[in-house]
Amino acid sequence: MPARPYTETFLRSYAPGATSYVVPFGYRAVVTHVNFVNLGGAGADALVTVAGVHVMYAIFPANNATQALATKVVAYEGQTIRLSITVAGLNCTVSGYLFAETDAARELRSPEADNPRDDPVARPSSSSA
Repeated sequence: MPARPYTETFLRSYAPGATSYVVPFGYRAVVTHVNFVNLGGAGADALVTVAGVHVMYAIFPANNATQALATKVVAYEGQTIRLSITVAGLNCTVSGYLFAETDAARELRSPEADNPRDDPVARPSSSSA
């Protein structure tokens, strides 16, 4: 039976700074939604990257500014989904699907997946020596 995807909140934050999610070995993540609400009294900006590539950058005025992005961005095993926000009170969620990688999907994936810009997790070798 093929592995089923399931929904996942990869990142959720309301504090300034950066937070990240590394896709576990044997999985791929698809970011489908990025949502922001600025409840703070100051303007703020936010950045979401996947494998080192900017997916969303936004500047928010103070008090109840909102923004939502519907997207389809794939992060392969070992790649990082990162959220950076500048001011307390800017609430953000990054969500989507997490799929178990199959051998067939691994053979068909794009060449960029084998050469990610940020690969902090060493992948086990698939070849036998």
